[in-house]
Amino acid sequence: MVRTDLIGPFSKILTRAALSAMVALGLLISCTPAFAGEPPTEPFLRLETGMHSAVIRGISVDAAGHLLLTVSDDKTARVWSVDDGRLLRVLRPPIGAGDEGKLYAGAVSPDGRIAVVGGWTGEDWDHSDSVYLFDTSSGRLLRRLTGLLGVIDSLTFSPDGQFLAAGLGGQDKGIRVWRTTDWASAWDDRAYGYDVYGLSFSKSGELVTSSWDGYLRIYDVHGHLKQPKAKAPGGSQPHHVVFSPDGKQVAVGYADSNRVDVLSGHDLSLLLTPDLRGINGTMAHVAWSAEGNTLFSGEEAKDGQGQRFIRTWSNGGRGAYRDTPAGVRTIMGLLALPRGDLVFTAADPRWGVLRGAGRIDLLHTAEVADYPIRNNFRLSSDGKKVQFAFDQSGKQPAAFVLQDRRLITDPPDNAELITPSTSAPGMTVGHWQSEANPTLNSVVLKLDRYERAIAVAVNDERLLLGADWSLRLFDKPGSEVWSVAVPGTVWAVNVTPDGRLAVAALNDGTIRWYRMRDGQELLALFPDADGKRWVAWTPQGYYDASVGGDELIGWHINRGADKGADFFPAAQFRDRFNRPDIVALVLDTLDVDEAVRQANATSGRKTPAKVADSLPPVVKILSPPDLASVAKSPIEITYLVRSPTPVTGLTAIVDGRPVDTAPATPMMSGPDGSVASLLVDMPQHNAVISLIAANEKASSEAAIVHVGWQGRKTGISRISTCSRSACPNTKTRV
Repeated sequence: MVRTDLIGPFSKILTRAALSAMVALGLLISCTPAFAGEPPTEPFLRLETGMHSAVIRGISVDAAGHLLLTVSDDKTARVWSVDDGRLLRVLRPPIGAGDEGKLYAGAVSPDGRIAVVGGWTGEDWDHSDSVYLFDTSSGRLLRRLTGLLGVIDSLTFSPDGQFLAAGLGGQDKGIRVWRTTDWASAWDDRAYGYDVYGLSFSKSGELVTSSWDGYLRIYDVHGHLKQPKAKAPGGSQPHHVVFSPDGKQVAVGYADSNRVDVLSGHDLSLLLTPDLRGINGTMAHVAWSAEGNTLFSGEEAKDGQGQRFIRTWSNGGRGAYRDTPAGVRTIMGLLALPRGDLVFTAADPRWGVLRGAGRIDLLHTAEVADYPIRNNFRLSSDGKKVQFAFDQSGKQPAAFVLQDRRLITDPPDNAELITPSTSAPGMTVGHWQSEANPTLNSVVLKLDRYERAIAVAVNDERLLLGADWSLRLFDKPGSEVWSVAVPGTVWAVNVTPDGRLAVAALNDGTIRWYRMRDGQELLALFPDADGKRWVAWTPQGYYDASVGGDELIGWHINRGADKGADFFPAAQFRDRFNRPDIVALVLDTLDVDEAVRQANATSGRKTPAKVADSLPPVVKILSPPDLASVAKSPIEITYLVRSPTPVTGLTAIVDGRPVDTAPATPMMSGPDGSVASLLVDMPQHNAVISLIAANEKASSEAAIVHVGWQGRKTGISRISTCSRSACPNTKTRV
């Protein structure tokens, strides 16, 4: 069975119809409209598990192979240490509802200092798309490259770091190239018939591109075509393309065939097609090893057990091959590392490193449930108990019981739970299993362009249909009653027998309850894949959670078009928004406001202030950089603190032990924050240093830096603070 979120860029949303409802993993606390050219100001509640919760669309590594950048449909980019797999930084550009903010492409500069990301970035609020530039060390948004009239499908730096290229989506959008010295446009070419998914610079500065218009193009260092565009030999949708390290060859993978071709880097003539025996799916992604002797590919290929694998050919594609299982989902990216290793990503989402000997290492997998398509998704008659499986094969069964506030693993079989019905007398549904033209009584049901039906449930004379990015209700004649955008592919749907509630299981790991009469979302549940933690929330942000469950969600708050967004874990607002009493009532009242009224009447509590009115501080360590080494003590920590109200305290923590607190008097910070420094004694070993700031409302999340020790311990542990003017050795602000 084809799962449509596994098709990489094929499932990209290219229409605006799916953006009509205010969704995202989220909820809107206020309804402040965005000004023209500015992102929305309302907070969005988002999942945050420490790993991506949606498909990883793009990856990049620095020249040394130490930093990995991943970008995702979950609207975050993440910087990882390739050496040990640690998450170093989460990058958060401005987002909006629906698709706004989804990231499809990313690139790390060769020196590892800058990460650029793009996708559906600004389309809704700026009527154009932008590429965001982040500092990888601090996570600060440095600038954005604006005015792109198409979503950003691909990004890459030249090996010398002098140029950045972007491939855009749509007809007549093409490619843009900027000089990184001043970020001015170097050149562009808009004469493309479709999306540009492949970009690769040679070491000499030439650029090769691949587009779904069926053509490959090579440009010289001045941006001129070296020759007329060349028709791709192995398919009509050449997807990924990459120069060999010496620039003499070009490898290309296809989105519509199981071909991989090796072409001349001079004139794009076909040199060879590697051995493709045993491949029964497309091989869209390709990579060369660092020395150029090994060719890699992987995407929709399956072995006998349904695993996707990476195929490795020796002798530059001319020799024998080896297949390495790399996950159960589509391979979404391949990049060579030094010493013959390969980093890969898959749509699970997951990322890992394929070692030269064929061993998978540093594997990171999602914390989200991988719900099976359609099966094993059962409801109680009142909708308050839902049974599902964490694994798409149906393994790891579980159930959530709202009234008991319990997540149950391996529950006993319950014959009273209702399985979704896919037909009824007078209601015949066809062509709905991962197809684009589902029918009801032979009437074609209209979906968005590129969207596919995935799951259906028939109730009385109505049909609930889950698709790639929407949930829809149709009446018996086939007319749409309502449609709502959802934050991920709908794997399964069900309806309570009384027709009050529609329930959907999504590929972001959430289960969501909707009011059947109009599609209004009432409740969302995220059961963590550990089978222990869970959190349920309403669209207004009231939540109930297991111990530690409220650490799995948080508030994303945009700070304007040219600033990185803030993120605040929901646990920081526990005293105001942790409301199990409201969550328990919402499926009875079918109205969150009424549930709030009844719960407040019983408890005597009041509706809390908006999240944006009571934000904690934000603190970031600017220097030393993470993983820096020092030989003297004390060391100077330069930090930025930003708070809507005066900062009343700053705590330094060394290896989990508070050292001291400051300032003694409230410290003010402007909208962009204030920079200050403090001195901290280093212990005679590698240490983890944290800073936590507080205002009258709450405390910040800890800013953390890992510091290595190369000297001898001096003095005793202490902390002192100083302003920038009073600290002669304070580092330059970055």
